[in-house]
Amino acid sequence: MSYKHNKSSIKKIFQTHEFYLMMVVLFLVAILTVVSGGRFLSFGNITDMLASAAALGVMAIGLLVVIISGGIDISFMATATVAQYLAAMFIMSIGGNMFVVFAVAIMVGIVLGLINAALVYNLKVPAIIITIATMNVFYGFLMYFTGGTWLYGFPEWFATKTSVTVLVIPIGILVFASLLTWWILKCTNIGRHVYAVGDNAEASKRVGIKVYRTLLFAYAYMGVMAALGSIVLMYVTQNVAPNALVGKEMEVLAMVVLGGAALSGGKGTVIGTLFGLMLVTIINNGLVFVGVSSYYQTLFMGIVVMISFCFTGLRGRKKRGKEIEQ
Repeated sequence: MSYKHNKSSIKKIFQTHEFYLMMVVLFLVAILTVVSGGRFLSFGNITDMLASAAALGVMAIGLLVVIISGGIDISFMATATVAQYLAAMFIMSIGGNMFVVFAVAIMVGIVLGLINAALVYNLKVPAIIITIATMNVFYGFLMYFTGGTWLYGFPEWFATKTSVTVLVIPIGILVFASLLTWWILKCTNIGRHVYAVGDNAEASKRVGIKVYRTLLFAYAYMGVMAALGSIVLMYVTQNVAPNALVGKEMEVLAMVVLGGAALSGGKGTVIGTLFGLMLVTIINNGLVFVGVSSYYQTLFMGIVVMISFCFTGLRGRKKRGKEIEQ
């Protein structure tokens, strides 16, 4: 009995979306290693990929929670930019330490996330419309008050970095965000509520789940992750450019959707999102290795996103068909 149960569990693992995604990642790594003559798997290239992908990975983890709840957030890059800019201004004018810079950014991220949740729930307008609007409002206010001025010349405690810290801090924060999100989604009531609301908000209301509170948590959590990712980028690049992050929303969304999250809500995993992060990062890096222009990289990523959306839609139709048959 135990043997049959273990065999069945292993078979289920081989049939998961995450397993197939892992196979695709390994296949791409093998192809790019051969094409680049081994340079793709060099230590320098791997560390560069890890450091550059960590910040977007943290944001993808936050976006995963919003998508599971049945919503979507297009404004998270604007949230990240505002949080990053205000945190940088704070430490440059008042001072502080690493804890302070993260705390300021996180507070800004939470406030902007709560604004999104309140508007989505109370206006009853599709989340994509609301967050496109707030993206422009957040970013517009920032540009109006700052004039698009770049910030650099941070305090020594923040500006001092080594080849070790520039890798350990981004990866450490990505690991922390991943483990925390996994624990919240799998081991807490609010995590179960996020899945339930995304799967069926009306049914969740009938069983006593507070949908508004769940959405407030999901969008505020996205704000926290956007803030964390923005500070990671600020540490790696040692500057704040108001227009540096805007435009990368689709790249992060691709990570989450490729990872198996359903845009209709109620489905998605942290491990799947991390594999989606690996896939997008490897594709972007691999295209550079084979000499593809950055313009074509954008086109290619758009095609990848479109294909992933199509597969998500087909999975949804297949699921609904099975439910009707039952």
